[in-house]
Amino acid sequence: MIEALLQKVNQPLAIEHQLACSNTAVVGGTDAHVLAQVRRALDGIALGELPTDSEFTWQRLNILWESYAEAETGGRERVLDETQRLLARLRQEVRAHKSSIQNGASKALPLPFEPATFEPAPHEAVTETSEEPMEPMEPMEPAYVAPPEPQFPPSELDSELTYLKGIGPKRAALLAKLGLHTVRDLLYYFPARYEDRRLAKTIEELVPGERDSVLVTVLYPPQSQKMGGRMGGRSLTRVRVGDETGRLDLQWWNQAFREKQFQPGMQLFVYGKISEFNGFLQIDSPDFEIMSDPNSEAQAESAALQVGRIVPVYPATEGLLQTALRRALFLALDKYADLIEEPIPPEVLSRHNLRPVDWSMRQIHFPDSWENK
Repeated sequence: MIEALLQKVNQPLAIEHQLACSNTAVVGGTDAHVLAQVRRALDGIALGELPTDSEFTWQRLNILWESYAEAETGGRERVLDETQRLLARLRQEVRAHKSSIQNGASKALPLPFEPATFEPAPHEAVTETSEEPMEPMEPMEPAYVAPPEPQFPPSELDSELTYLKGIGPKRAALLAKLGLHTVRDLLYYFPARYEDRRLAKTIEELVPGERDSVLVTVLYPPQSQKMGGRMGGRSLTRVRVGDETGRLDLQWWNQAFREKQFQPGMQLFVYGKISEFNGFLQIDSPDFEIMSDPNSEAQAESAALQVGRIVPVYPATEGLLQTALRRALFLALDKYADLIEEPIPPEVLSRHNLRPVDWSMRQIHFPDSWENK
């Protein structure tokens, strides 16, 4: 399995380099293709299907390719070079793992003969030797024993994640793949990066290649169609939206259920990477919030986490959406942040004008400004 994943990661790299790091070596984006393979590998490690020795290297690849789309050409070239180096390391780790397994197996094989026993030859006399009495040894200092780690009393922070609203067994299983089992685990699961979604542009201000927010209205009912040729019969769902300055297509691959989400007249706050096809602007797989019903409490809360602010982006796993992670973190902070143990004494906080841990935790996940993140 791991050799197949390595091959899939490596396949588009040379083509991507020839295409001037345009993120187009694979339909849907070279970064999306590589990240899909990397996350399969991390899932395999979490499930015990792949050796854990290589987890750090796969995590490094994941971090590299999460920022690929936003990097300039020079930065993308460095990502490609670093990827080749990490792939070489992974191949070496695979060989070392196989070798250790083979060596372990060979040591366990039964010997083809009985081990020899040795006795003194008849002509060899065994003589006793006299030894002078040893001088008494000086008493040794007792070995250093580390003090036990401080034990905190049981806390609500150690509650299972299913105690949080909106996290059932299925979502808890996905979070477990990331090593998240308790509320404490979740609170200390920090963002990999942030996206600035505070200001919305008009459609005429959008620039292909950039990531931006835009406030639009759904113009027509969504349509899905099967694409032929190199698209391999995949389904494409497209939603035409617009504002007073222009038109824009939102589109998703193999997600026909999107047809039921949109109706003409809906207002959407959309965020994503802008692209252009045949002179028409489009966004593939955008983040969006339906803004038509500002009086809906649930909708307003969800929108407040996804748009109109600096938004955290977390390392995720297949099947776990960023929106679900953000909502889980928001609920955990709201209910449990005040229970986090303060590791710094109050006098030190005061002397150095430091913020308490609960404030810091909230700013790490949902910063008020770039300076606070």
